[in-house]
Amino acid sequence: MKYLKLTQLAHNTMQFFLEKGDIVIDATLGNGKDALFLAAIIGKRGTLIGFDIQEQAITETKRLFDKAKKERGEIFASLEIHQKSHCQMKKILGQRKAKVIVFNLGYLPKGDKNIITQTNTTLKALKNASQVLREDGLLSITCYTGHLKGKEEAKAVEKECQSWGETWCLLKTEITNAQKAPYLLQIIKKENTKH
Repeated sequence: MKYLKLTQLAHNTMQFFLEKGDIVIDATLGNGKDALFLAAIIGKRGTLIGFDIQEQAITETKRLFDKAKKERGEIFASLEIHQKSHCQMKKILGQRKAKVIVFNLGYLPKGDKNIITQTNTTLKALKNASQVLREDGLLSITCYTGHLKGKEEAKAVEKECQSWGETWCLLKTEITNAQKAPYLLQIIKKENTKH
């Protein structure tokens, strides 16, 4: 039986927004799957900037890219991988603007489930993201509610994004018949947005 995963829906939307040569940010690298997907779209002229505080995530992301290069011979975007909090995104980007920024909240898949994204740093990172995102850009956030403090973080994230006002377009995709299922927030920064 075929069914759409939230990650597939997120990727489909990101692909719609991106062109060769764009700058993209993976704010929570995890195992590098979103980063690899984004890098393949923006091509060798693009720039992918990735953040994660865990060394395991950095190592796994680099391993995934090396494997893809060897197996498929792909030449990817310029990679800037930072073992730092996504709160530092604005400082690291400087004057550059990103077309797509992706967050996957929660814990590192197959990693230590005690290390999770924290509401306070996530909210700071989102404020940074709102400022470094280009007009007509996309902010994609997958909220995982099944872990400790996951629901609390998801509610705070949604509240923060709603507070940005009508100059932003906020879409929410959720599985309504599963209590602990993750859900997807996709926020489009409209033209002439002052934030």
